[in-house]
Amino acid sequence: MNVNKGSRQGLAGLRSGHANRHVHPAALSTTSAQRALAVPTAYVTINYSNAHVTYFWTPRTEAGAQAARLFVHSREQCGDAFCTIQEGTPGRYHIWRFSGCGRFTLQNFKGEWDTHNHGSLTVNLRNQQREIIARYAGGRSTNVVWDPYWHVSTCNR
Repeated sequence: MNVNKGSRQGLAGLRSGHANRHVHPAALSTTSAQRALAVPTAYVTINYSNAHVTYFWTPRTEAGAQAARLFVHSREQCGDAFCTIQEGTPGRYHIWRFSGCGRFTLQNFKGEWDTHNHGSLTVNLRNQQREIIARYAGGRSTNVVWDPYWHVSTCNR
């Protein structure tokens, strides 16, 4: 499976236990000019210190799409976490892995994508006002249409 973890330079920014830290894939391995072109890509803000988000990428090809789906639906790859896919920087799919307990603010998460909650606890999907509008139970594996969701909170009973 061809799944990559950003550039070596960006590895420190891929995992964060720091509150309110942005994880923006375009900012990890591109120049300023390229970043300006990549602004619409999805990114995540972590709102609690014990929460973690990591992104991986695959090429935007049929093989890359298959690798992204395999990653999301494989417990060995996703781990005890909540995983999904988004369109990434030009030519890439981004695979997002949310782990630990916390709330994550989503930016530019759009469209219908493979999603899998490998954890045992429920993930709450929230609107812009942070109201729960959907619950994604542990073990669930169905696509999510991300357009109405602005926040994800993990570790809910």
